[in-house]
Amino acid sequence: MEEQPHAAPPPADFGGPCLIGECRMEPELLLPTTSYFGLEKAGSYLYGTLRDEDGNLLRMLRSVEHHDSTMRSLFVAEPGKQIAPHPRAEEMWLGSTSITQIGDDVVFQSIGAPEERDFTFASSPSGVRWDDATVLSIEGHAIGPAIQWFNTWDGGACFSATAKYRVRGTFLDRKVEGFAGHEIHYFPAGLGWLDGPYGTGREICWQQIANEYDDGTLVQGTFAYGQDGWGFAMVHDEQGRFIGTTDVRAEATVRPNGYPETIRYEFSDQSWTWRIDPQGERPMVAAIPMRGADGTCRRDGDDRPVRYSMGNSDWWTDGRADAIVVDA
Repeated sequence: MEEQPHAAPPPADFGGPCLIGECRMEPELLLPTTSYFGLEKAGSYLYGTLRDEDGNLLRMLRSVEHHDSTMRSLFVAEPGKQIAPHPRAEEMWLGSTSITQIGDDVVFQSIGAPEERDFTFASSPSGVRWDDATVLSIEGHAIGPAIQWFNTWDGGACFSATAKYRVRGTFLDRKVEGFAGHEIHYFPAGLGWLDGPYGTGREICWQQIANEYDDGTLVQGTFAYGQDGWGFAMVHDEQGRFIGTTDVRAEATVRPNGYPETIRYEFSDQSWTWRIDPQGERPMVAAIPMRGADGTCRRDGDDRPVRYSMGNSDWWTDGRADAIVVDA
């Protein structure tokens, strides 16, 4: 049989491999009028992983698009239980939202919200403040530079940048501490994460991580693995040094109910393992075969106690992850 010629991609399609690096969280990055690589801003995604004084896991998430905020949620884990949606999310504003630059600061602000539902997110070069109705009020400082990646496919591309913050404040009237993140996506007009190549097959798993250890040191990172060569590992270590590569290997163990138990990433001379939190089985809130979970990701062999952590996880359950699943 005659050997079939190699099928090369079309021009400007580099497949799954990404360009990666660190970057400044400049105000233009947050504005709906900004364009990078000919792409438009699809949305800002604000999220956080917090602990109350009893150590219970708490989580919040909000999207802010060009002129609206169309999604918000609160999750709370009570003692001995898994994290679950909290009904007071209904108090949080949905609707028209402004995005305004004031010098080096950018403010997201609800428009027309009654005082008890007002939403404000203020970002500066040094930190953030997030006030949401009467359910959330946190502020904190940037852990380090943002991370960024750029990825193409036939007919399109995605540019994404994420900054993380060490925060404290109140959540549902509880004193809390932990981490918040601001993840920004740029896509071709009319396209987003789920209907682009990531939701339709390219993404297998993705963790946004940050740790504060008992000795006071901080690390932050993001680990991803997928099909077509998509994936990356980016870390700012305890000394603030940036380590980044797209040469990543991953393997996972999975619980009988479909949630990931562990996900191990190997890259360069390092190995990191994410482990689901005892309260970290986040319920599915959308009709898609992807489970969100919360846990802690640590460098293998580093046994220092972790005081606070963020370990947001995407994990697809439609069979695309089967190739990296191993026996526990």
